[in-house]
Amino acid sequence: ANAFNYDGNIITNEPPSIISEREIDVRLLEQNDILRITTGSKIPTDGIIIWGNGAINESMITGESMPQDKKIGDNVIGGTINESGLIFMRATKSSDDCGIAQIIKLVEDAQVNKAPIQAFADKVSSLFVPAVICLAVATFGFWFLMTTTSSISVDLFNTAGVDTNFQFSLLMAISVVVIACPCALGLATPTAVMVGTGLGAQNGILIKGGEPLEKAHAISAVVFDKTGTLTDGKPQVVNSWFIPSIATNAGAEMNNESISNNDNSNNNFTETEVIRLVASAEQGSKHPLALAIVAYANKLKINLATPNDFVEIPGRGLRCTINNKSVFVGSKFWLNENNIELNNESQNEIENFESQGNTCILVAVDGLFRACFALADTVKSEATVAVVKLKQMGIDVWMITGDNKSTAKHIARLLGIENVFAEVIPAQKAEKIKELQRAGSIVAMVGDGINDSPALAIADVGIAIGAGTDVAIESADMILVKNDLRDVIAAIDLSQVTFRRIRLNYIWALMYNILGIPLAAGALVPLGIIVPPMVAGLCMAFSSVSVVLCSLTLKFYKKPNFGGLVKPERLFDNTYNQTNNNNNWIELQEVKTN
Repeated sequence: ANAFNYDGNIITNEPPSIISEREIDVRLLEQNDILRITTGSKIPTDGIIIWGNGAINESMITGESMPQDKKIGDNVIGGTINESGLIFMRATKSSDDCGIAQIIKLVEDAQVNKAPIQAFADKVSSLFVPAVICLAVATFGFWFLMTTTSSISVDLFNTAGVDTNFQFSLLMAISVVVIACPCALGLATPTAVMVGTGLGAQNGILIKGGEPLEKAHAISAVVFDKTGTLTDGKPQVVNSWFIPSIATNAGAEMNNESISNNDNSNNNFTETEVIRLVASAEQGSKHPLALAIVAYANKLKINLATPNDFVEIPGRGLRCTINNKSVFVGSKFWLNENNIELNNESQNEIENFESQGNTCILVAVDGLFRACFALADTVKSEATVAVVKLKQMGIDVWMITGDNKSTAKHIARLLGIENVFAEVIPAQKAEKIKELQRAGSIVAMVGDGINDSPALAIADVGIAIGAGTDVAIESADMILVKNDLRDVIAAIDLSQVTFRRIRLNYIWALMYNILGIPLAAGALVPLGIIVPPMVAGLCMAFSSVSVVLCSLTLKFYKKPNFGGLVKPERLFDNTYNQTNNNNNWIELQEVKTN
């Protein structure tokens, strides 16, 4: 915490004067403490900016993939990251009361209230054991009475190798108890679960125990978080537009010499040169959008220059000089502030990009607007494949996000997802999961962030991305180590195969007892056939071994084949962008509860 000569009730444009500054443990933060947040630092608690500007990455809380530009008077959320700029903030909550602490409390409550399912074998055993004891007693009584009143007792004694009716009756009762030992029932579930969880680990799916593995077979709805789960979670250049007078790159060499030697006095820029200028300018910024522009130029193997006279205004843009050219990069407001005009055609193109959920970076060189770059959080390459396959399995697919409706609909349209929850705060995500559960769905939640943790904990099966936050991984029942969404399908498929094997084990164990107990009780005695305890023991052991072997055949399991499924289109594909203009695609749906 930092102490300043600052009136906590007044926010001004004057920079605070530091009286003293010291570092303290975040647990000691109190309301109204004044904090200095530098570039790359985490915001320790909720508060309000009293001076400065910054680009705050709030994706872990709100789901917004793009950094949010914050200025004096704006609220900031604990746990988010200041990716660019210097800000001074006043804490409005202690670390124990901030938003991130409330999310963790929601997770803990959800985990405590999650009722375990009693295993089928336990129910059967609770009735089976007393029933077998009663059958053994009845068997003893029946044969004791029969051998006492019947003349066939001598023949029976000789067959069984005993001398008295008491010994014969006791032998039959013991055979019933031995052959009916519920070992096979007890092994039916744990052996299959043990093999299933091992197979999951071999295929990059960590399963926390048998309960989620058993539950997953019945999943009827899968809810995906957007940012970082369906998407890469970081901005990329997905489209660009250059003013018509810009020359195309045909025949142009992408190197320093050909670009720097161009005669640009007549403003005949090439697209490559514009990309080089904007990326060179963005080298001086740490803003995530700037890093995306630089990465785009590097991907095109364009050599960059060193900017001079670099000035960056957080939340607006930057200006610099490159090869004696004045370069302005930033938002529409930044260009307007510097008296750079946009014609109608340029404004229409920018609005078209923004309507598709993109963030636009504008470029002006020597006082004239030159180009617009559209940046967006792109979908993962395997996301569409996962959605298509889940639908083929008859599972409803939902997307839930804290992002705005326009961006949410755009991503959902790209993936073919028809059910969307947008602008949902973390606590509401858990409520949406509960709504689906009340509607009768068995729900799996797939997420990666702290904001997904309550929903992961409350879902019937929570599935976390391996690259996600520690809180999300702790809250989930399954973890996708390879960060591949297709493993969601593999997890469900593995659960279905394992559950079928468990049922087969139960059927075998029950059928064995249904047939074995009457034989042990003497059903074939009239034919001169008796099952002594030693033979009954061998039969019991065989039933247990057969159940184990049946479970071990799961080792031959193979993951589903994803070949031939639809590959996702790129956001900057022209055909796709044309289809985006159809506004009659879907409406955001609310869950209908019974």
